[in-house]
Amino acid sequence: MKFKLLHYLTISFFLFSCYKHTAVKRINLKINENPPNGSSLGRINSEANQTLFYLLMSDIPQGSIHIDSYSGEIFVADSSNFDYEQNQNIQAEIQILSDSCTHGFIRVDIRLNDIIEE
Repeated sequence: MKFKLLHYLTISFFLFSCYKHTAVKRINLKINENPPNGSSLGRINSEANQTLFYLLMSDIPQGSIHIDSYSGEIFVADSSNFDYEQNQNIQAEIQILSDSCTHGFIRVDIRLNDIIEE
């Protein structure tokens, strides 16, 4: 069985003022089921001129993904949740922060492709 990532996540966003409404961006990914634990799903990129932090607010099923708080890279945390027969979709919400405020949220929807297992 081969693991093939169909889309590599690269999210670019512009930094919004802390005093304005925070932006919400929706990202849709489609990958083959059963990626190994630790596989990278992509990275959130920013053109901000300040240090940002990334916080995983929720993921369904819980424990499916992990995000590096400093780099914004998203990883598979529990590959058993990426089994098409159990879950066809994995969802997550990521908060983007600086030292002083929240800049926005990213909602990630991962759709799994069913791979015929021999």
